[in-house]
Amino acid sequence: MDGQWETLQGLRRWIDQLDLRPPVDIEAVARRLGVVEISPRPIDFDGYLARRPDGNLAIRYRQDSRLARRRFTIAHEIGHILLSQETGEPFDSPVARRPLRDNSEERLANRIAAELLLPERHISAMLRSSPVRLWAIRRIANCFDVSAASVFFRVSELRELPFIKMTFDSTARRRPVVKSNLFGPILFTTPPAREVARLASEMTAPARRISEHSIQIVIGGSDESRCFAGTSWSVGARKVAQVITWGQNLNHAEFHIPGGSRLPLVLPEE
Repeated sequence: MDGQWETLQGLRRWIDQLDLRPPVDIEAVARRLGVVEISPRPIDFDGYLARRPDGNLAIRYRQDSRLARRRFTIAHEIGHILLSQETGEPFDSPVARRPLRDNSEERLANRIAAELLLPERHISAMLRSSPVRLWAIRRIANCFDVSAASVFFRVSELRELPFIKMTFDSTARRRPVVKSNLFGPILFTTPPAREVARLASEMTAPARRISEHSIQIVIGGSDESRCFAGTSWSVGARKVAQVITWGQNLNHAEFHIPGGSRLPLVLPEE
């Protein structure tokens, strides 16, 4: 993990030097790295990186993919190129981006793709000036030509923007996992099992779609700082979803479902 973090840090410095502006011309970045062909293919997965018979690099993507998915696929394959250059490990066979593949290199390539498509300097500035609302996420997604889900996940990768993210299970069999870049482990004064179980009826959105739910993380006692639920997906009979909020004054946060109780989060001492 430490080696991967150092690799990401090195690549992040290179990305910062590109001074990318939204919407990022991701194909121009690929060409800068020696890719001579970016083309659609009738395949049943997102895409792959390969060497052509003449030795040049090519990125192929699924021909019926939407623009945001296509751009992320191209950025993901750029991630593989950058990893190869950073580690000195060449690749000779196609590197396919399949939905079920989930190893450490794939996750790192996804992170690099997010860094390329959603440069931290620009997205942090936009989020700081935006309310925690679904329309704000969609506005940023439209500006960067990415999916709303990509923006949602990117929030919890930013280094300077304060955030709190909670992952919860609709069956309430597991405690919600709360993550923040300001604090260590965050706990609830009372386990919100009953409140979380009530969310099951709301968690019907297709996987990787962003939608607003009644669940909130209330900041400073004000309902204006509202958190919305993001992606929800199935794990066997369970459904899993995430909520996130960002901004200042996160040291006064409460988990809240209208009609239910407010459950203060126990934040560690600074």
